[in-house]
Amino acid sequence: MQPSAPQSLLIDVMSTLVYDPFYRVMPAFFGFDLEELIALKHPDAWRLFEEGVRDEAWFVDNFFLDRRPFDIEGLKRSTFEAYSWLEGMEELCAELSERGVVLHFVSNYSDWYREIESRLGLSRFGRWTFVSCHEGLRKPDVAAFERALALAEMRAEGAIFVDDNAKNVAVAAKMGMDAIRFEKSGKLREAFGQRGLLD
Repeated sequence: MQPSAPQSLLIDVMSTLVYDPFYRVMPAFFGFDLEELIALKHPDAWRLFEEGVRDEAWFVDNFFLDRRPFDIEGLKRSTFEAYSWLEGMEELCAELSERGVVLHFVSNYSDWYREIESRLGLSRFGRWTFVSCHEGLRKPDVAAFERALALAEMRAEGAIFVDDNAKNVAVAAKMGMDAIRFEKSGKLREAFGQRGLLD
């Protein structure tokens, strides 16, 4: 690694490192497609759960607009079993870690992130530096990025940020970060190589 290369970076988790069950697994559990589920669910329940404003019991009671009951344990089981590394990302994280690069995970997620850690062991390669359920903030809010940078003890200028979400990437870039939109591991590896993180 080049001497001037950054020694740490900020990286999103869901749909960047880890498969997000929301788009397929959750709708399938209820027997809906994604559009049907979005139309039936409470528009803010997941966000409030992710921000830690509401607990899991409230989330279950308010997941659907009509507050219909459902098997939360079954949903959690289906969701948790779907957590898996995206192709090539575990290997890429391992390589970065071996080279001394500190990965700061910056995630919009509920307390269910603990299950991701339990099953996949992301902390082998980095730190859960910012999780929205603990901070009460979510990307792409500028305050969320400011908090993540503070927790990682980094400045926006010179910081590398990786996320699959275009809005998150745009805000990070506007704040002065070197923001990379994740598409697949091969392209990200190339981007890291260009920045001196990998050969």
